[in-house]
Amino acid sequence: MKKDTKPQQSKIVLPNDSVELTFKWSQVEPTYKQIIKEASKNLKMNGFRKGKVPAKVAEKQLDKNKVIGRVIEIISPQEFSKEIKKNKGLAPISRPQAIPIQTKKNKTWKVRIEFAQRPKVNLGNYTNIVKKAKKSIKKNDKKQSKQEQQTETLNVIFRELIKSIQPPVQEILIREQTQYKLREVTQSLEKLNMTVSDYLQKRKLTSEQLLRQLSAEALGFIQLQFILEEVARTAEIIVSQVEIDKTLEGITDKKVRELYTSQPQYQNHLRKSLLRQKITDHLLQI
Repeated sequence: MKKDTKPQQSKIVLPNDSVELTFKWSQVEPTYKQIIKEASKNLKMNGFRKGKVPAKVAEKQLDKNKVIGRVIEIISPQEFSKEIKKNKGLAPISRPQAIPIQTKKNKTWKVRIEFAQRPKVNLGNYTNIVKKAKKSIKKNDKKQSKQEQQTETLNVIFRELIKSIQPPVQEILIREQTQYKLREVTQSLEKLNMTVSDYLQKRKLTSEQLLRQLSAEALGFIQLQFILEEVARTAEIIVSQVEIDKTLEGITDKKVRELYTSQPQYQNHLRKSLLRQKITDHLLQI
């Protein structure tokens, strides 16, 4: 496993972890040939019927980088899994990203797989941070519902926790979350019949400024997730199956209840939602 620097709490954005995979050409060749064969089926060339272009001819016409990328997508996952199992200390939490290092035909291939792991989060005396945050909230003259008051209080607590604890986050996580946020912005604008260009012009922003803004939001979002997970672990906050079952019983829509009952991913989402609520209740009660 390679890493440019050791994690330091003072450095917020950390380089990704990585492993290097090596493939003999004999491991690569069958997949390489199959990708060429599949791609040639849709290739149109003068003198050949569609789908009848010989592989050697087709190979010269295809985008080399796309072919290599597709081959790596197929051959890397199994070897990456083996490498993770072999190195007991590795526990990826991000989607692995493959970076070609050496990919010449008829030669040994080398691929670097980058990924992120969960950082060590030092909460310190987080209860004091929460108390200080709650004391800093100024009384608002506007009439607010209990829900609005709680939301405002939690926002202040979250900001102070992030500011005080500053857990490190690896670059790949920030990039993934930034891309997700950009998709959200794009989808929201489409509903308003606006393009990203229109939005940038209206807000007097450049695309680089928007990405920096989304990246900063992504960093804060991820840091908060790590902090709240550590609060749950430290305070021994868990969600039992009994609590999940009780929540499911309260869902009046039969189809929705059956969906949550039969699909593990929906129950997992529910578990996370209930855990988040218990963590926020814990913070509000400090």
